[in-house]
Amino acid sequence: MSKSQQVQTNFKNSTQTSYLARDIAKNQNKGSATEDKIEVVLNNLREVTGVKSLRHVNNDVIQEYANVLRDRAENGELSGVTASSYAAVLNNVIKYTNEHINNKNLETISAKNYGLSRGTFKFNDNIVNKEAHEQFKEYLESKVDDIRAQALLCSVELQRSVGLRLRESVRITQESIRNALQTNNLHLGKQDGTKNGQERSIPITHTTQKEALKNALEFIEKNDLRSLIPNNSNQNQQLHFAQNTRTTFQIATNTNYQFHGERKFFLNEIAREFGAKSASEVAGHHREEIIKFYVK
Repeated sequence: MSKSQQVQTNFKNSTQTSYLARDIAKNQNKGSATEDKIEVVLNNLREVTGVKSLRHVNNDVIQEYANVLRDRAENGELSGVTASSYAAVLNNVIKYTNEHINNKNLETISAKNYGLSRGTFKFNDNIVNKEAHEQFKEYLESKVDDIRAQALLCSVELQRSVGLRLRESVRITQESIRNALQTNNLHLGKQDGTKNGQERSIPITHTTQKEALKNALEFIEKNDLRSLIPNNSNQNQQLHFAQNTRTTFQIATNTNYQFHGERKFFLNEIAREFGAKSASEVAGHHREEIIKFYVK
């Protein structure tokens, strides 16, 4: 019997994730606090990459998740300390995978290389400027036969014009977009993939916002979709495609393009026009001080 047949390796749902987190913590001689963090990391890993088993974890998956950790720390969604602890926990998962899955030789991550070292995290100003935005748009437009790329193009425009998070820009429903165009107010909720299902509203006051919403609605209607997720994909697959596409673009152009840099551009525009408090409200932040990670 092989190593992988003797142990739990799946984390397809919350129950499996809980059992696997317990097994990993026990194997690594860690306590309940680390076990809880392992459960969080496994859930995040599934959400970000679409992977649901340790058998399918590879170095590309690990790199993708590490990049997301860095991004979330940079945009204030995670504290530097929390991001660092998740990186350490990810290495626990990697070690367990190498030990229990046949033919696995995954590389642990260096928190320092990803800017996630405890106590050394520094905020990076990575607002996407107009040149980088147009360059990424052209990159996506060149993939005319890939509906995923064309959907992502609409998502990117919504990130920049109305400040959506990546997941929101993928999940946003046809109904929400249509109502926004009718009322000049974009109301988002759980159905649109908002963080923790929280509702928020974004005033639609500029032509660029209306154009981005109209283009997204036309794309959705033309392709008979309910959101900016193609019919042959699900949310996790489209998010995974988005991250992979961004990475490929970065390598090809030597550009540090980040999706949340589009959102930062929008929030800086709001802050300049209406003040930091308004920017915090449309961003959907619980704490107003988080906006300092976005606004210069």
